[in-house]
Amino acid sequence: MVGDSDETKNGAISDKKPEFAEDNDIDQEVPVERANTLQRVRQDYDRPWVGAIAEALQNGGDAYGTHLETGILSEDAELNIEIAIDTNEETYTYTDNAGGMTNAVLEKNLVGIDTPDESKQSGDKAGAYGRGFYVVAMCGTGKTYVETRQEDQHNALTITPEGKYSRSKTPEESQAQLPNGVQGTHIHVTDVRETDLEKLSDWEAVEELLIEKFTFLLLRDDVEVTYTIDGESYTPSPPDMEKYRKSSELLHIEKLPQFSAEGSNYHVRDLVVIRSEDMGDDLPWTGVAMLKGDIEGEPFMSVKAYKPQRIPSLRRPAKMIGWCDAREMCPELENNSHTSFRGFESDTGIREELQNLHNEHFKKGRTTEETQELASDITQELNELLADVDDFNSYRSYGTGAEVDQGNEEDEEGPTTESENVDILRCQAGDREFDVGDEIPLKVTVNNPKDPESTKYELYDLEINCSDHNIHTNLPTRQIEIAENESKTFDVDRIRPEKEGIYGFSASIRTRPEVIAFDEEAHEEIDSSRIFIRIGDPDRPASPRNKNDDEEGGDSGDDGHSRAEIVNGVTFFPDNEQDWKALASEDDDGFEVTINTDRPEWQRALAIVDNDELRDEIQTKLGVEWGAEELILTRNVDAISELLEDEMTIDGRRASDVIAEELHERADLLAELEAKIENRHSVEYST
Repeated sequence: MVGDSDETKNGAISDKKPEFAEDNDIDQEVPVERANTLQRVRQDYDRPWVGAIAEALQNGGDAYGTHLETGILSEDAELNIEIAIDTNEETYTYTDNAGGMTNAVLEKNLVGIDTPDESKQSGDKAGAYGRGFYVVAMCGTGKTYVETRQEDQHNALTITPEGKYSRSKTPEESQAQLPNGVQGTHIHVTDVRETDLEKLSDWEAVEELLIEKFTFLLLRDDVEVTYTIDGESYTPSPPDMEKYRKSSELLHIEKLPQFSAEGSNYHVRDLVVIRSEDMGDDLPWTGVAMLKGDIEGEPFMSVKAYKPQRIPSLRRPAKMIGWCDAREMCPELENNSHTSFRGFESDTGIREELQNLHNEHFKKGRTTEETQELASDITQELNELLADVDDFNSYRSYGTGAEVDQGNEEDEEGPTTESENVDILRCQAGDREFDVGDEIPLKVTVNNPKDPESTKYELYDLEINCSDHNIHTNLPTRQIEIAENESKTFDVDRIRPEKEGIYGFSASIRTRPEVIAFDEEAHEEIDSSRIFIRIGDPDRPASPRNKNDDEEGGDSGDDGHSRAEIVNGVTFFPDNEQDWKALASEDDDGFEVTINTDRPEWQRALAIVDNDELRDEIQTKLGVEWGAEELILTRNVDAISELLEDEMTIDGRRASDVIAEELHERADLLAELEAKIENRHSVEYST
């Protein structure tokens, strides 16, 4: 909503300029409890502008809840928060009437880094690290002015990005930013960085953030948040979650089972899940918002919207949405930027409850033996069609293959058997898609063929990498022994990624000599292997092909199985909100193809009740066509990812991601048009 910004409220931003301290008065060193710098505090955030808003509202909500509880504020006090952005002056200004701070709290807890007060250390409040103020202050490169009033204490000070601050003093009445009698806090940041200013002045992006993180704060009758950009004031409009809960609740569990993490026990409480179809596009998040903070016993801020993988009813458009009280997990399991629980989300029991709800309420379609046979027929036909398409071999590629002689040049019992590629080495992770925080077992399987070069090998160049987060980890070389014509799997490592992304795991193998000489060159590689693992939902493919797969006519290595086994299964899912025909998701055993059984073509075939053979023939044809189209689209997206370097960007985004997104959008458009054509020309099948 857009309105006038002239209305006077408790905590409203003043038009007066703040009185910054003189440079020679800014001579105090910022207290730092741990080995952090101001720049490191900012870098904890992938999007620092988000922190500049979220940390400010979090601190305001914390202070309001605490001061209602302690009596600093009256029982009927209301919270008013305003953030103002001035793009001409390049300033960020925050003002609240949440009860303010004493001088001791101002100088020790606000100014100090990693020096939170006791209530925050306990995890009862939304903030827990005492560093949120600096995320706000560091959105600018100039001075930051802070003014606060609590009861009879009214103080102000100035802080610089270099970690210096002035001693606090009572501001002159003519320069004071807080109205007389208002207990609250005022923060004024100068020289806001251009990259932050661009986002902070984009109301659509800001409102989306406010609703995603603070819906339950914004819905309170005693809270008003105003956001002003160059004199125009806006008020966020979150959906009324309690209204939807009353009409559409699927689940409420007061306390989920206990789980252990890092030596302590935790519970998630008050898990609520509702149907989201009635909300239309009015979704504040997807998945389950994990909440913290405390205003009169209620949490108000979302740390993360947890959306486990492979639950179709959580896909957009989501068919269910939820929230829960995750305060017991704070602050011990939080990351510094309040955006995740470092992967422990998957241990809470939320995923299991969502899966049960999906199975009970949203998993439709035939579940008979006939449906299983139809899925098997579509799977088999897709594999037969793709069996001789070399372009798809890499999706089953785990090794480069080694040349192994399978016969003697002159054998009395028969002619020479030509050498062929045999996969010696295969990397494994048990799956190809995981949630953030899942423990992933990294293994390698070695297949020592008949008449091998050796029974003693060395596993080397063992690496874990993720270009999304500049992760590159080298693991120790391993000496192994394996008998002729034997296969053995070796544990390499176990990882628990804390960030979404595409992770690679690779290894190489070579023979090792019986006796190692110091001046002997290392034996040449005889095989190598690499897999890609998708963590969370990084919005790009997890199966980039090896660029060398097709060089020299090399075999891409199908781990010993038929290269035609590209599709490992077909499932059915009715989506009455979107017109997609098929989806393909890849795991360690190939692709799983999901068919949208709510498409008009499928429904028309389903209406055939007197000729099962015709119905199944039509649906098999549809499933194979749609599955093949989706697999080819996936291959196109992967090819683009191979061809374009990560450094190539379009409007600041990775070029391959932009093109892939447009490909998917055009595929969705085609599917939508085909559905409209089908509905316009509703030809019934004749038996």
